[in-house]
Amino acid sequence: MRNRQAQAAMAGALTATAALAALAPAATAAPTPLQEHQVRIEGIDRTLFEGPVRDHAGPVRTADDQAPQPCSAGGRPTPTRLAYSALALSGRTLGGPFDGGFGDYFLNRLGPDAPVYGVDGFWEVGVNTVGLSTGGCQRGLAAGDGVNWRVNAYPSLRVLRLDGPDGPGEATATTETGPPVGTATSSYVVTLDASPSLALTVREQTGAGADGFAPAAGIAVGTVTTDASGDGTTDVSGAPVSDAGGVVLLTYSAADAGWHRYKAQAGGALRSNRIDVCVRPSATDTTTCATPPADARARALPQFTEQDVDLGTVPVTGIGASRTVSVTNQGEVPVTVGGVRAAGSDADDLLLGASTCTNRALAPGATCTVAVRFAPSAAGARSATLEALLATDPEGLTPADVLTVTGTGGALPTGPAGPQGGTGPQGEAGPQGEAGTPGATGAGGARGPQGPAGAQGPAGPRGPAGKGVSCAASRGVLACRVTGRSSARRARLTRNGRVVASGRIGRLRLAHGQRLAAGRYTLRILDARGRAFLRVPVRVPAR
Repeated sequence: MRNRQAQAAMAGALTATAALAALAPAATAAPTPLQEHQVRIEGIDRTLFEGPVRDHAGPVRTADDQAPQPCSAGGRPTPTRLAYSALALSGRTLGGPFDGGFGDYFLNRLGPDAPVYGVDGFWEVGVNTVGLSTGGCQRGLAAGDGVNWRVNAYPSLRVLRLDGPDGPGEATATTETGPPVGTATSSYVVTLDASPSLALTVREQTGAGADGFAPAAGIAVGTVTTDASGDGTTDVSGAPVSDAGGVVLLTYSAADAGWHRYKAQAGGALRSNRIDVCVRPSATDTTTCATPPADARARALPQFTEQDVDLGTVPVTGIGASRTVSVTNQGEVPVTVGGVRAAGSDADDLLLGASTCTNRALAPGATCTVAVRFAPSAAGARSATLEALLATDPEGLTPADVLTVTGTGGALPTGPAGPQGGTGPQGEAGPQGEAGTPGATGAGGARGPQGPAGAQGPAGPRGPAGKGVSCAASRGVLACRVTGRSSARRARLTRNGRVVASGRIGRLRLAHGQRLAAGRYTLRILDARGRAFLRVPVRVPAR
């Protein structure tokens, strides 16, 4: 199935995760090995890229992105990531929006080509010559998988493959997710003193998978010219055409010494993969074709050597110790680094110092370095990135690699307390302020002790006679007389709450056989309703 998404250009900025740590310069670590893949991008009228690319799983940033987007599957490179890297190596970008719901790009431009559906065609992608049914960011690649981006048309164009005498010229699998069948060979050497000829075979895909390629007759095999930008143009004028068995026999002479490049091309068909042929006068010749063409050797974007860098905790507004971060070229072709810049939300917290990575051409295996210091502007966790830029992309639209940098802003150190100063002279009293508003009345205080009795006053006038009670006891009868209360009729004599005698006022009878003992009693005088209205203490003297 075709994938009509235009995969986004890989954000070629070298992203280094340089953690912000107050550490001394660290020794350069060994870079993580990269996977190598054969990448081919067939544009509308020419080949935009063809050759081996070494890469790792990384983000992609198209010209429509505000920031790089994730584009790796299972931590492995993807077809879109490889297209991004391949184009970045020639100073080009991808175009197309990222769909967050789909989790992939809808690529509409690769480099200079933006085909229009129904006019020029559309972009589709295949892995090992098998079209993808998933997005270009969703297919994780194994080492050795080949990636082919191509402008197809509707109805679908024929798919061609150009093979040499040793087998397929391009990795081909049986199923979409299967590995290549056999080993693809795209480069040959012809030694004139052994045999001046080389047979190439054109095959067309007529069925599914590796077994679906059959010899194709009448297909021209033209020469390829590659310009300085990496574009390859196929010239089929006067080119030999494949016979009934799909074979084109190429014959050379001494005048043909050197490199020759071929592709199969025909109307209504997609251009095939390229076959490179070196012609040498003799087997003992080691000079001719000693160095393969640059686009036939593995290329790689510059990569940060460090995987994670922690610059630790540095006091806010302080500056941490310098840390050296390195960038290396793991390809077989020189690549020029334009520089390293700080990016991300806390980019201002990274101070870049001495650098050997400014417009620096890195030979294969060579390394450049840049010094980094952490200067946190706020407390807490801080995060930024380092981006390595290509000289072909001075604006850094496609960073070559990105290294995440983290650190922590800490509190400023506190020194010991100084000695206490002497007491200063007392200042003058300030002016009295205005009286405030009266406050609420407070709660009353406790009652004070009773004062001493005052002097006795003069005797007052004689008052009216008060009520009086007199009692006399004889032979078990207690006779009491009450004055001043005519309504009094009955009474009770009690002692310690017990009634010892009761009856009329004039005659209270004691309990049977009881005698009044000497002591204090209480006489309760009762009214007509039997209620005590007067209590009179009575003392019975001893006999």
